[in-house]
Amino acid sequence: MLYFKIFTSLACAAQFLVPALAAPFSHSGSGNATIETVYQFPNESWVENIAVRGNGNVLVTLITSPEVWGVDPTTHTAELIYSFPDATAATGITEVTEDVFAVAIGNWSVVTAAGTKGSWSIWTIDYRSRQSWHKHHGPPSIRKVAEIQEAVFINGLTALPTLPDTVLAGDSELGLVNRVNTRTGAHSVAIQDSAFAANTTAAALLGINGIHVRDNYLYFTNSFSSSLVFGRIPISSNGSATGSVQTIVATPRYPTNIGYHADDFALDGDGNAWITTDASSTLVKATPGGNVTVIEGGLQAAVVAGCTSAAFGRTRGKRETLYISTNGGLVVPPVGGIVGGKVLALHTRGL
Repeated sequence: MLYFKIFTSLACAAQFLVPALAAPFSHSGSGNATIETVYQFPNESWVENIAVRGNGNVLVTLITSPEVWGVDPTTHTAELIYSFPDATAATGITEVTEDVFAVAIGNWSVVTAAGTKGSWSIWTIDYRSRQSWHKHHGPPSIRKVAEIQEAVFINGLTALPTLPDTVLAGDSELGLVNRVNTRTGAHSVAIQDSAFAANTTAAALLGINGIHVRDNYLYFTNSFSSSLVFGRIPISSNGSATGSVQTIVATPRYPTNIGYHADDFALDGDGNAWITTDASSTLVKATPGGNVTVIEGGLQAAVVAGCTSAAFGRTRGKRETLYISTNGGLVVPPVGGIVGGKVLALHTRGL
């Protein structure tokens, strides 16, 4: 229960930071959405980020332990893929090339909500390895590809399609995005912008959070910003900014807990962002024009309690299924209390 005590203190400290609703919002949740539990981890397991393989299986990271797990939505089973050494947390995960995933590993404290400078590295999980070809369900090849000594808290990861073997890595505490070559280990700062910065008056120093590249734009959320929840910035082929940040959602148009506006998100084929809100236990949908709809959840709601990330299915019949990771309400417990982190499946057709 240590997490609950610490974040209760954060909530008390931040209760005056919760903004009033900026504008009316629509609400379709609590009964209209069809959500099923794909897999549930033990209590006090914080499932942080999620990626979907081409075969339909789901990879998730745990921030409460330096682990990546594989979840099979068909059998509702999970297996440990790898436990990373000399670290306390696994955060962002993204597919770099077909069936090769990059993951951020380092030290992040649930007690202080802060990362440790010099602890962060990028690893790859390669399912194309010889052992996987010879043994269909064999283990992937695991390799450390880069140590980023300057980083304090690498959070979101996204592939850069225009630059082979390259990912962009957001640092939530430094408010910047690194460019990392997963083949050579070379890395440098790609973008630093005030819109990525942490709100220094908030309960925790968490700025830029989820990041995804689409059509020469880097889309991103900022966890505690008072002026930009979700936006995008145009980028060049090497990931550098080519213009100014464009605000899509300025302030929350949904209820929030402890000023936590947005965590990670998934983009659908129409450009809508399905945004998780972690402490606010709400899944929202933001259109490219900035209209916001609450799809499911609400303050202290149990259904998507502590939702942290989302990704769409990739196999036939699953492309409209949104997989959602949760921490079970570790930050702000739902009615009924904290539960183990989950992988959920939301059927988005018609929502």
